[in-house]
Amino acid sequence: MTIGQNKAIERRIFEEIWNQGKTDVIDEILAPDYVIHDPTGDYTGPEGYRQFFASLHDAFPDVHFTLDDQIAEGEWVATRWTSVGTHTSPLMGIPPTGKQTTAVGITISRIVDGKVVEEWNHWDLLGLLQQLGVVPAQGRTDFSRGEPSQITGAPGDPEANKAVIERYAEEVWCQHKPERLDEFASRDMLLHEAGPSSVLGSDFDAHKRAIALYVTAFPDLHSTVDHMVAEDGLVAVRWTGTGTHQGDLLGILPTGKQVVWKGITLYRFVDGKIVEQWWAWDALGLLQQLGVVPLPPAVLKGLHDAHRAALNAHDLDQWLAGWTDDAIWDYVPLPTPMDKEDQDILRRCIPGAAGFPRTCWQCPGFRQHPR
Repeated sequence: MTIGQNKAIERRIFEEIWNQGKTDVIDEILAPDYVIHDPTGDYTGPEGYRQFFASLHDAFPDVHFTLDDQIAEGEWVATRWTSVGTHTSPLMGIPPTGKQTTAVGITISRIVDGKVVEEWNHWDLLGLLQQLGVVPAQGRTDFSRGEPSQITGAPGDPEANKAVIERYAEEVWCQHKPERLDEFASRDMLLHEAGPSSVLGSDFDAHKRAIALYVTAFPDLHSTVDHMVAEDGLVAVRWTGTGTHQGDLLGILPTGKQVVWKGITLYRFVDGKIVEQWWAWDALGLLQQLGVVPLPPAVLKGLHDAHRAALNAHDLDQWLAGWTDDAIWDYVPLPTPMDKEDQDILRRCIPGAAGFPRTCWQCPGFRQHPR
């Protein structure tokens, strides 16, 4: 398949499935072992994608996606998009608000033999919940990308642009040297942030302030470049950030918690320097790990109901999808006095706790008598 054909396949996901609601296209485009990594969870196979589609499209039946940028390299396609929709049905347990919302994101897809096999989808879920009024807006008022930069010039060589990104990630972020930004970015650079630090501004100096903010809040901050896709003057970067919260973060006092956050950033180059950036990352997940943005009660109830339904249906994959990789067993004693059945269950639970949650699934008592 050519990169043009791969781009066309990815466009069909947005235009035919999401904009036109043609769910029969799902089986045609997605591989049987397809998986999508989304802030709302991982979904496997065409049927999993149908569940993902229904969870959002049912809540925003008039949702419409606009593709703002698309690049491809080999079997990889990166798409920057904007969606607009009206919240007219429940979303994760949130009653319909009737509000029109805007969401921005970036998707990186891997396409093999004409089928999409894996996707990483990062979008502003925090901003969506803020627009619905269930999470404080934290001073944000505009959830769109804003006007693009007017800077023009030579796009440069894709491999040379990738090399600049690798140095930028290492020297500016990992070595905590925001002063080195001048070497990699134009002073006229425009920043399109979708997260809490968007309140700092959108110019070169605002990006410098944001870098200083995060490396101060997380003194051991480390950024890993997981994958890059480059074409012409654009480079899409999938990355992972880690750190320990030991400093102030936009008024959030140090918690001492070790956190992991992931995202995708699209960079535009002119004459060898970064002139524009679009960020899409899991800001909601970061704030939740810090314990400052709890999920709304309605959302928690929806997650609980889905978790219990998977348990009762003995659907292992769906049940495990509700746990993080580092889930912790929090033992709550059964009521006393206990009958013999409860005592037998308790004896099995104590040794099984070390492998929670997967080992507990093997316990008949756990599935028959969930406490």
